[in-house]
Amino acid sequence: MANYTIIGLLITDDFDYGRKLLSGIHRYAETQRNWLFHHAELSPTGDLSIASLEAKGYIAHVANVDIMNSLRKFNCPIVNTSSMLVTQPFPTVTMDNLAIGKMAAEYFLERGYWNCWFYGSGGNYARERAQGFARHLAEYDIKCEIEHAARTMKDIPAEGLPATHPILQRLLTLPKPVGILTSNDEAGYYLTNICRQAGLSVPEEVAIIGVNNDMLHCYFANPPLSSVDINGERIGYKAAELLDRLLQGEAPPHGPIHIPPCGVVTRRSSDTRAINDPDVATAVHYISTHLGEPLTMEDILANVPIRLRALEYRFQRTVGHTPLEEIRHARIKFAKELLVSSELSMAQIAKSCGLSNQQYFSTTFRKVVGCTPMSYRRGDRG
Repeated sequence: MANYTIIGLLITDDFDYGRKLLSGIHRYAETQRNWLFHHAELSPTGDLSIASLEAKGYIAHVANVDIMNSLRKFNCPIVNTSSMLVTQPFPTVTMDNLAIGKMAAEYFLERGYWNCWFYGSGGNYARERAQGFARHLAEYDIKCEIEHAARTMKDIPAEGLPATHPILQRLLTLPKPVGILTSNDEAGYYLTNICRQAGLSVPEEVAIIGVNNDMLHCYFANPPLSSVDINGERIGYKAAELLDRLLQGEAPPHGPIHIPPCGVVTRRSSDTRAINDPDVATAVHYISTHLGEPLTMEDILANVPIRLRALEYRFQRTVGHTPLEEIRHARIKFAKELLVSSELSMAQIAKSCGLSNQQYFSTTFRKVVGCTPMSYRRGDRG
């Protein structure tokens, strides 16, 4: 046993974020051949299991005060991966909830939504996501209502809510079309059910995005739920990396390390745009589904039964820019997602975005975003 360093894990695998964290930790551990993991558990009295007491360090999802108090007893490096508590004493690597909310707001704005709503639980992470969502919408003079549920989504009866329930009534009275961000995928899953009960079409009247990209809730929702991928595996990898540095005697960081989300994974619950012009909507959809190709105006016009000048005029009137600007915007957005969520080279990303010239890709990216693609990948966004 002397050749191994025991690492305690206080992360359960019974939820999707936990499984992604463990996957990222395992991926980092492949570079550390002397790590041996013990999965710690809390007893009913709040004490850690005996086997984990030998650990030289911990990676823990400090989701409540009991876990926090149990870990404070140990004089060893501890890295937290949760944003549930407003304050806690451990170095933290976790999701960037403000950026998650902002990303969802950008997603709806790009699709022309000027009516937005936030709905979900009242935990700290949910409040931060709501804040990021509403703050970015406010920059465009859009007022976003925020509704924090007083009870969990699981409390909704199988037969649905009574017709007079405030949530159901609020959905019916919201101006349409409306874009809704829910605090997590569980809330999004149940909200699709409530919309169906209310006779509201998703996504035509109500477009819904959850958070976590939890396969169980996303695929079993009807229609399948779009979701912000919070980059859980990368959070786990970076948490393990930080613990490794702490074990080697480095000082802890001054504040939490926030890992940006990968992007919005679009499924049918939001696969539309709030565009009243059907020809413009068709062109936008064609562009978004053919980014890996060398798109030309001729390609777009082959799928839209109008002339070029008419399409350009209607683009300007409907979405505020030209079709060519839509192509560039969509490509840059896709490149940003790939830079955060993948290990693809710059040449591979350029090709995936329909740009065979890497130099042109880098120049265009820097002009639009304000930094180079490599700087964006490192997190240096200017």
